[in-house]
Parts: sequence; C-alpha cells; structure tokens
Amino acid sequence: MTWWFRFCASTFWLLGGENIYYGWIRPTAIIISQFRRSPDGNYVAAGSLDTVVRIWDVRDETLVERLRGHSDSVYDIAFTPDGKALFSASMDKTLKCWDLTPMLENDGSKTGQGEESARSIEFVGHKDCVLSVAVTPNSAWVVSGSKDRNVLFWDTATGEAQSCFKLIRTP
Repeated sequence: MTWWFRFCASTFWLLGGENIYYGWIRPTAIIISQFRRSPDGNYVAAGSLDTVVRIWDVRDETLVERLRGHSDSVYDIAFTPDGKALFSASMDKTLKCWDLTPMLENDGSKTGQGEESARSIEFVGHKDCVLSVAVTPNSAWVVSGSKDRNVLFWDTATGEAQSCFKLIRTP
C-alpha cells in the first residue's frame, strides 16, 4: 500500500487504499521520519528524529503514547499484524519491540505525557544505523536492513538474530 503524506501548517493527511486520515498535530519542531497505520486503523504511529515514537488515536485525534528509549533518531517503524506490538528501527543501531497491550487495554486513553510507558525489548546486532524494519504475517520474524549493508532476520520470541544476508556492491 502506498501512503502519501502532506503537511500544511500543523495539519496532516494520510491517504492509502480506502482509508483517509485527517488529523491535527500541534505545532512543534518535530521532524517525522515515518508514519504507519495500525492494522485495525484506529492508530497512527510516527517515528521521529527526536528519538521518540508517537502514537495518535485517529478516532479522536489525540496523542495517546510516547515511546521513549532510543538514543538516536527513529528511522522506520512497523506494527505487528495483530497490532499488539510496534517495532522501531533507529540510527542508534538497534531495533526495539514495544508492547502496546497496555495502551490497547485502556482503549488508547493514555495521556502520552509519561516517560517510557510501554515495555520494550531491544534487538542488538547491526554495526551501523538501522534503516528499515518489517514484520512477517505470523509475527514470528522481524527483518531489518542497515547501513552496514546487512539484512538480519530476528526471532521475535528470543530477540536473537537467526540469519544474516550481506549485500554486496557490483560494478
């Protein structure tokens, strides 16, 4: 699915498939690197250059969660197919898996003002910035790509890298 993002003042639109989201972001100096929609369509998550992942409830246009824990910019994010977890890829050379169950059990009623409110598991193995992340349909594997030119396959149950493909340049 292709997403189109447009910022005008502090308003954003997300267009994709049959879903059109319109929302309001209070004016800030935040630079967003990536948007993703939750599988149920109720939430939008954004990775940003200020190291924080923010989650908005699109039903009432409120910020419901701030996920803090990376030490550098968050470059990519991916929801699990069931929407109960979110993976973030960062310039700090790590992936994090954020448990969103507490937010979902409260139906997104968190204030988004707390410290690191969701539990996270850190995946360490890349030698340079992690630029992309994807989750398999059964949530058993996470795949990440890095500036170190490695693609790692992670077991989500253990957080261990199971396979590595080295990308090589050809003339």
